Amino acid sequence: MATATRKRTRRSSTGLIDRAKGVVDLWVRLFSDDDLLTAASAIGFRMLIALVPLTLLGLALLGVTGTEHGWNDTIAPALKGRVIPPVYRGIDASVQRIFSSSGAGLVAFASVLALWDVSGAVRACMSGMNKIYDTKETRSTWRRIGVSAALAVAIGLLILGTFALLIALPAAVSGGWLHWLVAILRWPLAVAVLGAAIAILVRFGPTEPRPGGWATAGSVVIIVAWIVASLLFRVYIDHVANFKSAAGTLTAFLVLTAYTYTTAIIFLVGVELDEQVRKNVPESERALHRLVRRLRP
Repeated sequence: MATATRKRTRRSSTGLIDRAKGVVDLWVRLFSDDDLLTAASAIGFRMLIALVPLTLLGLALLGVTGTEHGWNDTIAPALKGRVIPPVYRGIDASVQRIFSSSGAGLVAFASVLALWDVSGAVRACMSGMNKIYDTKETRSTWRRIGVSAALAVAIGLLILGTFALLIALPAAVSGGWLHWLVAILRWPLAVAVLGAAIAILVRFGPTEPRPGGWATAGSVVIIVAWIVASLLFRVYIDHVANFKSAAGTLTAFLVLTAYTYTTAIIFLVGVELDEQVRKNVPESERALHRLVRRLRP
């Protein structure tokens, strides 16, 4: 009896190892066939470029709306202790100059620049998704630019809504039962808004629009992994990063680059996972809870 039990245990362990090896081999092949790392590099690079006009737009909006205290009372004091005094004075002087010159013209300029760069990141996502879906780009250049610009506006507004739910709304509500209600609901609402942004991009970005769906395995993977990566990046910035030395500043920029690259890989892996589900799971079984039930041993 004991011998038979040991044999079954060995067979079970061997089966698990074989399945794990098969999963690894599958993803190695998918990464190679669909050039996921190359696409992630393009997306991450465009995201880094977009950070510059987005920062300019955010500061210009603070100046136009008269909410400079967001910088003066919160961001600047936190930055002051992390960099050497000459660097801080230079950054603060540049920000104050933006505040003093903020107007409709600067906001319009920053908006156009941000729209162009964010739409460039969207176009990089579109190319990566077309590769995953084995579809050839048939849209004209101007149509691709128009679609990417429209998606950039929609996704940008949804991401701004996410930041508002996580940062601005809790700061605006102080004390009382409403504060606790916001504290409880902000994360589920932010996840839902972020999921909507992913759904819009995946639905309308590729040449051949994908079927709509609220909760897919890939979207869940993207959101959870993005949250984990963002929390790790915040821990690094809060407790590890040292901006008072040249090596520390350079390391911080390298970590930021790695963060954007990682988030791009996460997005493409989620899209690839959804495509594998569509290819291998019947349509009636594609809801997330049914997929989990199907994969349960």
